[in-house]
Amino acid sequence: MRAPRNLRGRWRGAPAAVLLALAALSATPVQRVTAQTYAQKTTAAVDYIAAHADREEMMRVPMRDGVRLSALILFPKDKPREKLPTVLIYIPYLTEGTIRSFGIYIRSFIENGYAVIIENVRGRYFSEGTYTYLTGSGKDGYDTIDWISKQPWSNGKVGTIGCSSSAEEQHKMNAAQHPAHAAAVPMGSGAGIGKVGPYNEMGNFYRGGAVQNFWFSWYFGSGYKYHPSWPADLTREQMIRVSKFWSMDPNMMRPPNLDSAIWTLPLNKIMHNLGAMPSDLDDFVNRLPNDPKWKEIEFGGEGDRSGAPTLYINSWYDVSIGPNVAMFDYQTKNAANETARNNIFMVIAPTLHCSQGRVESEHTVVGDRDMGDARYDYTGLVQRWFDRWLKGVDNGVTREPKVRSYMMGSNQWKTYDTWPRRLWTS
Repeated sequence: MRAPRNLRGRWRGAPAAVLLALAALSATPVQRVTAQTYAQKTTAAVDYIAAHADREEMMRVPMRDGVRLSALILFPKDKPREKLPTVLIYIPYLTEGTIRSFGIYIRSFIENGYAVIIENVRGRYFSEGTYTYLTGSGKDGYDTIDWISKQPWSNGKVGTIGCSSSAEEQHKMNAAQHPAHAAAVPMGSGAGIGKVGPYNEMGNFYRGGAVQNFWFSWYFGSGYKYHPSWPADLTREQMIRVSKFWSMDPNMMRPPNLDSAIWTLPLNKIMHNLGAMPSDLDDFVNRLPNDPKWKEIEFGGEGDRSGAPTLYINSWYDVSIGPNVAMFDYQTKNAANETARNNIFMVIAPTLHCSQGRVESEHTVVGDRDMGDARYDYTGLVQRWFDRWLKGVDNGVTREPKVRSYMMGSNQWKTYDTWPRRLWTS
């Protein structure tokens, strides 16, 4: 069974039981109509990007250890390539799929004179190296921002955006405090959080000390450790030609039966019995929540101090909402400088993981619950956020309330100057 488009990403390749439960939350007639509208907007955005953006394919961004990460750069067509603010999407998934997933945002960036970089993390597709979960998000992210800021077309300011994996990478990247990292927008980023506040889940790997079974499906389809590589001396022009023939997307066999496999004991036999490729899960599943080896993973959390103003966008019906809110609360008090501390903002939507802005309508239905009119202009907010921090536009976005949260039951957006702790604990 394949997840609905708005559920893909973290849930790619999930067990049928998980997908059925998630699909049930989004498969109402009202949301199907809204999803079609979103799909139409996405198609229009992708068409706009194809017509109005110049593409620089297979750019090789050097890391400090010599590994080169592969990136696509989109420039506004027929405009001077000088003093451009840049938005970075740092992601382990296919470039073309990323353009579609973030198409509405990317269109807005191109329309407003931004360059956009989609870069694959270490060990994914045409990026060199070996993939290890989150390892490199700090150093590789810092080196990428450093490279961008020194390009002749850059204005020296970089913003980051992403949902799920591409948001989770931003925690350590933000904590690396590169001076050119001007603003961050992580969405649904809880799987990148280790210990923060009352949560010690190691990136949602544990809940109440038990391994969360959806990770077996994600690692089967997306968390593989190794991929084919190409000779290092191939030119960029040769690599562009190669990429027309090889997408590097795995020819993944369908798992035999993940629903029954998750009952396997011991748990460390599940991936072996499924015939999965080697992955970090082979090691993670043997660890207890207090294993010191978890410190080797570049989770964000306590001790990390963000250097850039951050707009967190989260969802009530996300497995990671607890750590997400705790991270907002922590960085509000502990970000690395006054500008960052004073500019930590958050939006919480009444939606599933990474589906905010995709499914809302006048009557947003989640499961059996009619949430009312939960629509919100996320694209406009994000654009104003980057315009403020990457262009220096005094558009008032930082004078708005620090927290926007959709209050279910009363079915209305509420705003707060800080996180309303009494609501969180009640």
